[in-house]
Amino acid sequence: RILSGADNKDITDRVREGKLGAVVYVRDDVLAPRMSELDALATEVINGANVLTIGGFDLNGAAGFALFQPNPPSGAGVAGAITVTDVLTQDPALLAISSTGAPGEGDIASLLAEIPTTVRVGLGGQSPQQYLADLQSSLGDEVVRTDVEEGVSRSLVESLTAQRDSVSAVNLDEEAVALIENQRAYEAAARFIQVLNSVTEVAVNLAR
Repeated sequence: RILSGADNKDITDRVREGKLGAVVYVRDDVLAPRMSELDALATEVINGANVLTIGGFDLNGAAGFALFQPNPPSGAGVAGAITVTDVLTQDPALLAISSTGAPGEGDIASLLAEIPTTVRVGLGGQSPQQYLADLQSSLGDEVVRTDVEEGVSRSLVESLTAQRDSVSAVNLDEEAVALIENQRAYEAAARFIQVLNSVTEVAVNLAR
């Protein structure tokens, strides 16, 4: 938020112009939605993996731990907070990869490997892989659109600056001389027309 005055009045919605306005736009209209989408993706991956490993057994036949933290994921910032559970980083053998605990059985390991391509309701019926691809594509489109708008704005500024400079660079003496020259040319043209009219009148009279 952008606060103003002794009472810390929120004026964020009023700041939409200039560099500060651009920063607010990027933060609120570009980054915030993307971070929310990343949080949704992280939440689905965490839930999908943890429900498998918590319900399984490790290599020693013991009940499994959650693969990821936070567990359960909630609120904003999940994507930035996701980590592998500490005990599993210290001893990977504690990762539950079996659904029965029987030696050589690794159904959970196979299911974990399928998470990236498994459709998730929380991702709008897309797999994490598809969801991430769409997110990257959307962000790429936003970058291209912003580049185009920035180029148009820069060209407009340069054009207006050139017009301003051309006006401010006018030499009044040169303009006065040009004005006098135009006036004299007009007077010369007027005299020529007057003479032409006289000659025409004489020619008409002679023809009579």
